[in-house]
Amino acid sequence: MSVRHVAGIVSINGLPCRVVSMDVNQTANKSADTMHAEVSLSANPGAAALAGAGGSLTASVEAGEGSGLLFTGSVDNVTIDFDRMLLKVSGRDKTKGPIGKKSIEDFRNKTPTEIIREVAGRHGLSLVVEGAGSAMAGKKQQKEDFVHMTHHISDWTLIQHLADREGKVAFVRKNQLYLVSIDSGMFGAFAVHFERPTSGSHARSNVLQLSCTRNVEAGQPTEVTVRSWNTKKAEAYEGKSRSANQANNGSIDGGGERRMEYSHPQLDQDQAQNIADKRHREAVRHEMNCNVTVPGKASVQPPMKLSLTGTGTVFDQTYYIDTVNHRVSNGGYTMSIAAKNSRGGG
Repeated sequence: MSVRHVAGIVSINGLPCRVVSMDVNQTANKSADTMHAEVSLSANPGAAALAGAGGSLTASVEAGEGSGLLFTGSVDNVTIDFDRMLLKVSGRDKTKGPIGKKSIEDFRNKTPTEIIREVAGRHGLSLVVEGAGSAMAGKKQQKEDFVHMTHHISDWTLIQHLADREGKVAFVRKNQLYLVSIDSGMFGAFAVHFERPTSGSHARSNVLQLSCTRNVEAGQPTEVTVRSWNTKKAEAYEGKSRSANQANNGSIDGGGERRMEYSHPQLDQDQAQNIADKRHREAVRHEMNCNVTVPGKASVQPPMKLSLTGTGTVFDQTYYIDTVNHRVSNGGYTMSIAAKNSRGGG
């Protein structure tokens, strides 16, 4: 058997530098992917000049053999550690662009998907949509509503608001903005298998560390209500979501029902229901949590699924990967995965 030695490379303004250590944290939540890297100044003599480079700095991070691109974005901070002769860089992915831009705009006669595509394009992001955007948003008679919606909020807040109306999640991965369902199956799965110890053998697994947690509170019956007053139609709308079989799926320890209420202005009935369904799914997906540390693999990213088998417990099920932290240090490459779902993997 051979021991793999994995090099991490951070390219800053096109200058590739081999790293001493690096971390890339990826998420399918509303926040940006982040990276931190340390570069030896003695091994990369041109790196010191980057600390004084004018203008913005772009960055990409690779790990592994071949196509291991983990991150592309921009640098937020550059530090020279003169004691250790290291250049330290940190940055965010291309979510940074829409987070930082605020404006007042008028969108009329466009669907939420069309608006998101237009806004994403301003930041060099192509849009990947799972299913077609359906509801017309910003019709001529709703001009005032959309001016209010985009009044001095960031492009990223607008994207998230419109994704909510469609019942979808929005996140950036490399040069693409994804608009997908909360339980999307388009990203593949990562298999984790555990064999319990016996009288004649130790426990075995394809991971370095495995732990699972059940959040009892998140397993209680949960009802989500979304209310909205639409001034143009002079009507109130209500969306309500509660799993029909939740009280009988074996995950209830007793106690009262959790009730969550939200208010969103200017929705129609479909949009209120979309948001209610999404908020309910977000709430109950916190019940079952799986955390693993494994040898690094650049292709494993949120929001892939994680399939756990072999423990012989209730935790053997499918999870959705929430975050992945890739770390390269001293020639070793590991990743920590946090995944979650409701009980039973539904």
